[in-house]
Amino acid sequence: MARMESFMNEDLIKHIGDYTSNVPLESKKQIESYYRMQQLQAVDTSQSRALARKIFQIIEEEKKIAKEIGSKDLFNEGKSKNIGVPINVDEKNTIYVNNKTKNGAIFPYVLLFPNNLPEDSELIVNTLNSRSDETTDDRTGVLIQGAINISNLLKMSVNAPIVCVFVPKTTNEDEPYYQQLSRECFTKPGIKYSQIDLIVRRTIEDAQQKIRNLTKKSISNKIVLNGYSTSGVFAQRFAFIHPDIVSKAIIGGAVGSIPMIDDRIGYPIGTKDYKELFNKEFDVDAYKSIDFAYYVGNLEAQDNAFRALSDGTVIKRPMHDMSYLPKSVPQSIGEEQRNLYGEELNTRMSNCIKVYQENGCKIRCKIYKDATHQRLFDSQYKYHRNFWRDILSFCKSGIMGTGFQKDESSAERIRMSQLYITEK
Repeated sequence: MARMESFMNEDLIKHIGDYTSNVPLESKKQIESYYRMQQLQAVDTSQSRALARKIFQIIEEEKKIAKEIGSKDLFNEGKSKNIGVPINVDEKNTIYVNNKTKNGAIFPYVLLFPNNLPEDSELIVNTLNSRSDETTDDRTGVLIQGAINISNLLKMSVNAPIVCVFVPKTTNEDEPYYQQLSRECFTKPGIKYSQIDLIVRRTIEDAQQKIRNLTKKSISNKIVLNGYSTSGVFAQRFAFIHPDIVSKAIIGGAVGSIPMIDDRIGYPIGTKDYKELFNKEFDVDAYKSIDFAYYVGNLEAQDNAFRALSDGTVIKRPMHDMSYLPKSVPQSIGEEQRNLYGEELNTRMSNCIKVYQENGCKIRCKIYKDATHQRLFDSQYKYHRNFWRDILSFCKSGIMGTGFQKDESSAERIRMSQLYITEK
């Protein structure tokens, strides 16, 4: 921890310490965890520091308001001074925190936009990615995580609006994997957030309209999806369901579950039951118009887990290969996918990319050298600048730009080691 703290702004460390001194241990642990993550992920720039300070200032104000009205929750509607209003972060950026869900029609979100926003900008959309031991019940933690997601993109100087949509994660095991748009989101009766994709789409549209209202600028109806790991899975599936509003999709750490225009397999991998689930035909032309970038570290398979197959066999597989996680990809669909496109992660990824290209889809894929699932966002990662240059270029120019092309940061394959040995 000492080495990690050395990379962090001292004022920010002190502010975190001051803030967390009087909060419950569970919340303190969560907040400190988020900022350990930010310290690994965020470039130490004046903009990211300004955003961090502003977020903590908001939280401090909300704590005082909650105390005054005797509430345990922050961001109380009708009392909060920080939701539903534009707040200057610095001379360059404005933040807007939306906590109004319009009776469940939209999700909360954090929006950041440059004060000199160009006309017809495309909104960059991120969704919340909670760790396995976290939920979205803690409003403070959720706000901080949303700000961290945004601060990661500040380093690019992309000069575009950025939103983080707070897709929920609950403690109820009977609820679907909302943050990955799992199949159960559309097949399981009686769930809390039915048609969650439409809630997210309305949230995006709300954020776009908010930008128009606040800046008096025109905003493109198209979006740039950006996601990594769980939010990468969300991005690939949201683009699959709503290709008509997606211009570009930048998807990391999710190469094992690439959706395919394949009527032999059901959702979330294929289109076999697409019309039944979404009450519309799959829009092939719209999907082919999207510029896709997939990326992964060559040490992605370093993290592994035991997974059970339908015959009861327990095997060891890469933890982040969703093809083997039934909560994300049903067992039968995962097995169909692997039979058609390959069991081994490299083979499956390569086959999927090849089929995309043969079918006229615009896609680029890059494997980063010496990068684990977590390491890519570490500012000490050797090819950190290459990585962010790739994202910036793709956000701006898509497949026509230089993003995610082979260079000194590229590797040829994901290193699989002995992960594919069956465990008895």
